[in-house]
Amino acid sequence: MTACSSPFVAPLAPSGLNAIPEGNSVLLEWEDNSSDELGFSVYRAELNTTALSTQDLAGAEQRYNMQELAQLPANTTTYEDTSVIKGKRYRYAVTAQGQSTVSAASTTETIAPEQDEVPVADDVTISTTEETAVSITLTGSDVEATTLTFSVLTQPANGSLSGTAPTLM
Repeated sequence: MTACSSPFVAPLAPSGLNAIPEGNSVLLEWEDNSSDELGFSVYRAELNTTALSTQDLAGAEQRYNMQELAQLPANTTTYEDTSVIKGKRYRYAVTAQGQSTVSAASTTETIAPEQDEVPVADDVTISTTEETAVSITLTGSDVEATTLTFSVLTQPANGSLSGTAPTLM
């Protein structure tokens, strides 16, 4: 007897889905367990960060509003989701596409890309005698080493500022 692939038999589901945060994106990796898929579909749901515990997530796909992110060609084993928002939680699934059927969803992975750290401006207190100009340089730090820009939101109670931040008079 010769084995042949039926158009009504779903391809084997992908497995081992892994989600890796990489800056402003999430890299998905999985194992291709089928030799006859036509392609893969990647799905994502945005989760309410307070709604579900890790225990609630297992086996609860029907609770999520999974949206298709991408359709990929056969033999693909990675996808980079560049539309993530840092600090939000996501749940992913991958299916293999057959001629007229779809595999079960892969194991799913929940991930929360790290939220950006807020830059910190250094406190500055300057005292001077009346009518004496003093040079002020605004400073601060950013954990992510992003170049900082400064704006003066409120003028001082006495006197005035001139110049362009971060160097003021």
